[in-house]
Amino acid sequence: RPNTNNSSTGTFLRTNPGGSSFFNFGLFGGSLNSRGGAWTHRNGSLNLVAHDTQPAPGMSPTTQFDRIYGGGMGNNGHVTFMAAAYDSANPTMPLSGIWSDRTGPLALVAGSLTPAPGEAAGVRFDGFQEPVSNALGQAAFEAGLAGPGITGSNDWGIWIETDNGLRPAIREGNPA
Repeated sequence: RPNTNNSSTGTFLRTNPGGSSFFNFGLFGGSLNSRGGAWTHRNGSLNLVAHDTQPAPGMSPTTQFDRIYGGGMGNNGHVTFMAAAYDSANPTMPLSGIWSDRTGPLALVAGSLTPAPGEAAGVRFDGFQEPVSNALGQAAFEAGLAGPGITGSNDWGIWIETDNGLRPAIREGNPA
């Protein structure tokens, strides 16, 4: 008999015109204790993209996903999402990032404490909002900034992913 004390949570669902879907789903109860995983349903197959206790690609070897938040899905079925991460070697350091499988295996697009492209030396990403994806699966996201010259009047921007990497689209405090 199934364990009727199990429950589930879903925090986002994205679909594309081709009928593929991308969602976050966690299971709790019995021997299960998962805050969530990011899953896809592509070409009739359900696949785990990332789980909240697996290593976070592109970050230190002691860092794993802690909580997976929303994201986007391109028409080609590639996904992009934001997640919080936990580094067991530095547990008080808040980490987050944007990950994607657009170019192959899951990879970090932008991570907290990493240099922000198009910004002065020493300026780094410091927090993210959930990304969106275009038809090609390329990400666009809002991110906070920290570092030299960053104040409350210029501490966020929007970045877009291109075939040549990330570039800033708009930055708080810049002329329109």
